[in-house]
Amino acid sequence: EKYKEKLLQKSKEKGFNTIQELKEHLKEDLEKKKKEFSKIDPLEALNKYRQEQAQLEETDDMNKPTSKTLGPITPPKKESKPYKTLSSYVDTEKFMELSPQEVEYVWRARFSSPKMAENHLHSVLEKKAWEKLSKTARENPIFVLPLPRDIAPETGSTDESSTKKIEKGSELFYVQWLFPDQNTTHVIITSLIEYQLHKEFAKPYLTISFFSDLIPRKQVALMMGQLDLESSLSLGDCTLLLLNLQRFYGVIEGKLVGERLKMLQGFNNGDVSFDVNKLVELSESVE
Repeated sequence: EKYKEKLLQKSKEKGFNTIQELKEHLKEDLEKKKKEFSKIDPLEALNKYRQEQAQLEETDDMNKPTSKTLGPITPPKKESKPYKTLSSYVDTEKFMELSPQEVEYVWRARFSSPKMAENHLHSVLEKKAWEKLSKTARENPIFVLPLPRDIAPETGSTDESSTKKIEKGSELFYVQWLFPDQNTTHVIITSLIEYQLHKEFAKPYLTISFFSDLIPRKQVALMMGQLDLESSLSLGDCTLLLLNLQRFYGVIEGKLVGERLKMLQGFNNGDVSFDVNKLVELSESVE
């Protein structure tokens, strides 16, 4: 009874004299809403939603930076391995479709942008050179390479001539080869002092990567070097380190190739007579 009184009061507030009049009005309103909802096709709404999502994805793709400077072969979106492989830089399957000349052109173009050129080196090795380098590296995975350095005279010297004379010296860099898989080889180069202080936690100054994925079909291996811009090295230093790396590991032929290889092997075998002065001499000699 109390409920009916409240319902009648509500009906009068809405302008109806009886509860029945309110029910009739609500029924008409409900039928009207049903007709409006019946006009909506759920499949049509779903298709519309899909079209809107596709348009959004197209817009996102258009807003993404282009990769014209990277050549026509772009890398895949994800790299499953915890280290850099060839597929980190290019689509390997598409790369296989190119001729050796096209491979070299696109690989060089991959690192030709001004930003990449600041701290990247790149090269292409023929099969014979790569196989020789790889074999020697696996047998001798560590070494040291010198870089020429100017040594300023000590401050506070009373000798006038010493304040003007710049002496020549060398800085040693530690080289370590890593072979994470059959087609990927990494060379980590850091200051010998850095390595002596931090061992395996030493910060790499230069990281060189060799990729031999194309050897079976294209007869070439690809090289990429990345310089840490916060290190003491310049790109010129990196080029010289890479040159001497190939000299001591027998890739570059010459009359001193035997002596260099002997020194490399002696270092890896713990030869106590290893001579740093001889190392510097062999690194600076031009055949």
